[in-house]
Amino acid sequence: MATELTVVEAPSAYEQDTSLTPVNPGFVAADAVNGNSFRATGRELLLVDNPTGGPLNISVTSQPASRTGRSGDITTNPVAAGTVAAFQFFPRDGWESGGLISLLAASASLRLAVIRYPLQAAG
Repeated sequence: MATELTVVEAPSAYEQDTSLTPVNPGFVAADAVNGNSFRATGRELLLVDNPTGGPLNISVTSQPASRTGRSGDITTNPVAAGTVAAFQFFPRDGWESGGLISLLAASASLRLAVIRYPLQAAG
């Protein structure tokens, strides 16, 4: 069973406190054996940190999109050495299954974090 990632909530742009500090994404080592997953609302950003000296791959499993039937996994996407890659899943249709987005890292050296954006009021 995939290891579920903890999602970090980003502060709202409408917070009363204007001295908000940046969000600590809370990177954790990828589970290269069982894979990882996170709860999807359609407001998540997956961050993938590669602190190693060479590129490492990450794959994200897609699902058939309800309107188009399209599916297309992100397969063995290389994350360059010493960089952080970001993936967004808006909308979640075509990505989530059972409320989860599933991924598999080629190495436990990759570090993962998920940030969820708040719902914003129109105005």
